[in-house]
Amino acid sequence: MSGGVRLASPDDFALAYLPPILKRFAETHPAVQVEVRCSPSGELQRSLKAGELDLTLLSDGHQLMDWPVVELWRGPLVWVTSTRFSPHRQDPLPLALAAGHGCDWAAAAISALEQMGRRYRIAYTSASQIGTHAPVVAGLAVTVSTLSWLPEGLRPVRPDEGLPKLAEFGILMLKAKLPRQPVTDALEAHIRQGFRVGTARALAAE
Repeated sequence: MSGGVRLASPDDFALAYLPPILKRFAETHPAVQVEVRCSPSGELQRSLKAGELDLTLLSDGHQLMDWPVVELWRGPLVWVTSTRFSPHRQDPLPLALAAGHGCDWAAAAISALEQMGRRYRIAYTSASQIGTHAPVVAGLAVTVSTLSWLPEGLRPVRPDEGLPKLAEFGILMLKAKLPRQPVTDALEAHIRQGFRVGTARALAAE
């Protein structure tokens, strides 16, 4: 792909962050084609190592040894429930968890519940974090996520609603050892700026 750059991301990061970033990049680099791939972090880690990607976003914990990494964002995970129903009040607590890149989030959720002594059951599983949203919207389960992107019908569980605090989580960016230049550096700069803007807006809204 001449004059292009290969970008990858887990699906929920792509939906939450990439649209405005890609729009601005297209405005400044209209002749550059961006090939976007969405897969779980574990798969993207292997693809980056194999030289199949120029840039990728990854969830914290999937960085490669001796590989430069940029932390784009860090913040707490939150419990997510329905705006119309109250699955977070059920006992045992029904969970909708991802088995792809979100498995780290699943482990954090289960660990927090077990430390608290709260009973739970895994009611739904999905290959991706996005796939956990449907049963939560329907009021059949709760899931865990960041506050970066929650579709209509979902809301974070409040601290006073009885679920344990979750660990912090990071979104990372890694670049290929031999990226396509100079467009990779240009897109990397847009991604850094996009996350800075997004973080500033989130802080201003608190």
